Amino acid sequence: MPIFGKRQVEARVTGVTWSRVVQLERQEWVAKRANWTPSDDVRNVEKHTESYLATVTDTQPGVPDANGIPGPPSSSMRTELRFRTYYTYEQREWHKSETLRASGASQDGVAWPSRDLAPSERVRDKKETYTATFSAGDKSYEVTLTEQEWRALEPGGTCQLTLGLFGGVKTVSPAVG
Repeated sequence: MPIFGKRQVEARVTGVTWSRVVQLERQEWVAKRANWTPSDDVRNVEKHTESYLATVTDTQPGVPDANGIPGPPSSSMRTELRFRTYYTYEQREWHKSETLRASGASQDGVAWPSRDLAPSERVRDKKETYTATFSAGDKSYEVTLTEQEWRALEPGGTCQLTLGLFGGVKTVSPAVG
């Protein structure tokens, strides 16, 4: 066995699968609150004024002594009625919505799932996975590949697998005649 566990095995392609997922998002109105006037892309703006009690500390310089040096300051606390203004409004935000999925167990018919989007919808993310299953003797291996590597495989055909130290597939290449 090679020093770092890499070894080559000849394997047969026993299956291929693919999956494509499109995550959509939808723009929705969300309630907000701010201390400033909201921008133009909002609706249902309301100005509110509320009163609250604030604790205020007043500090007075201390009474000077015979030499004219001020004594320690004195503090007093009081409660004062104050007012503040705030705004409530609704603003559009993007949120995850529907997930579209497509999958198959052959190299035919690979396509992105789709549907007509509403004006308030957009594609947030796309993900794709291509998997191949191989058998070599009494062992089975499953590997995720790039689309190009996956399409180069021939179901039922043979490949050369390079296995790592713990038996995981590191590379897949066409079998050498």
